[in-house]
Amino acid sequence: MGCFDDVTGKLGFGLMRLPKTEGAIDIDQVIPMVDAFLAAGFNYFDTAWAYVGSEEATRKALVERYPRDRFLLATKAAPWNQCETKEDAHRQFEDSLERTQAGYFDYYRAHPGIRPVRYVGVRPTEEGSGPHQASGPVYP
Repeated sequence: MGCFDDVTGKLGFGLMRLPKTEGAIDIDQVIPMVDAFLAAGFNYFDTAWAYVGSEEATRKALVERYPRDRFLLATKAAPWNQCETKEDAHRQFEDSLERTQAGYFDYYRAHPGIRPVRYVGVRPTEEGSGPHQASGPVYP
């Protein structure tokens, strides 16, 4: 199986710029967006450690409301942001698991940033394609 062969449809739901009310992500607006995306037959959702509030919103609008096998979830490390050591990279991974409560990620990537990636926060699975990209599920 190749990377992304388990993604249905040609669209992914990027959870970076979600609707806000008074500066906070408005979960009541996000929920029908997630529902409509899944109802249309799509299953791939993407967030990142650096997207403030996104992983928590993902938990509330998706993870807590749908069986885990109903969707694919990707998140990304932010190697340019508070990530100087291998331990920092692992902390970002663990933070993402805690925030989403997803149990595992189907895809885990290094988010492009303003400096080269020096450390990677996950080890690739047997199906993974290298140290900067692991095809899922990726467990702690």
